[in-house]
Order: sequence, then C-alpha cells, then structure tokens
Amino acid sequence: MFSSFFADPKAQNFHPVVTSKTPAGELFSKLQPKDTEWTCAGGFVTETQTWYNFLNDGTLIWCQVIHSAVGMWYPQIQFTCRIFNPVTRETTWKSVNITNFVTPPPGKDKRSAKSDQFTVTHGAGTGDYAEQYTINANLGDDLQLALTISRPASAEGFKVGRGESFFGPDANKPEGYVVHRFWPRTKCTGHIIKSGQAIEANGVGIARMKK
Repeated sequence: MFSSFFADPKAQNFHPVVTSKTPAGELFSKLQPKDTEWTCAGGFVTETQTWYNFLNDGTLIWCQVIHSAVGMWYPQIQFTCRIFNPVTRETTWKSVNITNFVTPPPGKDKRSAKSDQFTVTHGAGTGDYAEQYTINANLGDDLQLALTISRPASAEGFKVGRGESFFGPDANKPEGYVVHRFWPRTKCTGHIIKSGQAIEANGVGIARMKK
C-alpha cells in the first residue's frame, strides 16, 4: 500500500469511476443487495452508513454508523447523531463508542448490524416502499432513537458509475478504493426521546453508504 511513496510524484493517484468521457448510460447503476452490506475488511478501511432526514417541522436529524479498521488494532466503531431545530436553534450532538458490534445479527444478512448501544435492521418495506431500515439506539440517558427509514419502490437505490474509484499510481494494482451508494429518497417515521420528552420524527430524507 506504500508503493506510491516510490512512484512518480506527478503520477495520477486517483482514478475515478466516472469521468468526462463516461457514457451517459454508465454514470450510475442500480444497487444490488450486496452493495449495502458491511464488509468489515481488515487493513486500513472505513465504512459508513448515514441517514439524513428533515422532519415535518423542519428539524434536521442525521444518524451515522462508522466502522473504521486501522491495521492490526480492533476496529473503532461509532454511532453519531445530530439534531438541529431551525426554530429554537438548539443543536443536539452525540458520538458514542460502540461495543460488541455484530454483523450479520442472527437471522439477517450483513445489511443489518447490532451492538450494545444500537440495532440497525434491514428488511422488506410495506405498501409503496420496497425496503427499510429500522434503527433503535440508546445514546445516553438524554437521547434515544426509534426510527424507520423506508425507500419508495419508485426511487431505486443507485451507485456512482459501475464500480469503485481507485487510489494509487496504477489503476490495475490499486492501493485502495472508494464507492458511494445512495437511497435518493426516503421516508422517516418514529420518535426521538430527548431529555425525557418524546418527539415525533416523521419526514423525508436520503441515505448514503460509503466505503
């Protein structure tokens, strides 16, 4: 992975999957089930799943699971959440260290995960919705989440291009890659318990999975 130290310093070090020469029909492609699974690979790897939602009253809430591996050390796993109310200007921020992370949990595939602090369960949607994530998280005495994030069947998930963008001077022998995958439209339902007060969490948003 350190071969770039000895490469031409002017050599291209990033090879994007989409360029100005990419045909229009290859700018994005449909997600497959494997695309949104956790890989939990070793080495130097970071994966994230993020759900962004605007609630009916304008409140922004986003939640993110981060799985970061650094060499031989045990992965660092975080659950982060930010809530911003544009009327009161109040901001709530949490970043919690995760313990006993497991994927897949019993009876599910690697699109789902669980830990001592949260569960994220992928499943089929209902009605006009093709699939969904159910998120339950206890982020402390002052913040708990119970959310369902659903993707409409009419808004297919997609990834940029046909595959990964590669790092390193030689695209045929890449030192790493990055890929972005999206649910372009989601519905959020559920509630937040903040400082003992239950708040309805109904709105719309998007979801992003990055590796």
